[in-house]
Amino acid sequence: MIFLFFGLAIPICIRDLKNLRIPNIYNLLIFYVSVINAVIFGFPEKDIVIKSGLIFGIFAIVGIGVGDLKLLGSVLLTTVNDPFTFLGFILVMALGHIVVSTAVKGWIPVRIALAPSIFMGMATYLATR
Repeated sequence: MIFLFFGLAIPICIRDLKNLRIPNIYNLLIFYVSVINAVIFGFPEKDIVIKSGLIFGIFAIVGIGVGDLKLLGSVLLTTVNDPFTFLGFILVMALGHIVVSTAVKGWIPVRIALAPSIFMGMATYLATR
């Protein structure tokens, strides 16, 4: 199942890098993969859902885009056992994205594509479990 996530990650990341938007069709596909994964391997425990909800609230207050939140929700509730550690990986990858963008463009970006950071954070999180 994880391979389906990463197979869908390529077009999602390309689209997000180009337009800074994640279309709903990609989020719907990721959601379907998440539901299939949950049916096969079991639904997340209550504390994971509560922690994920707390992370959603923080991201909504900060102003993260809705497409990024939908993507993050599908990933959080499917593959993650420790949402705060996963969030740390995402933030480190986003910081790396900002550093590379600043080095390439010569100025600090105001907005970045978060989908690559989410998927790279997921890959790093899963590799360290």
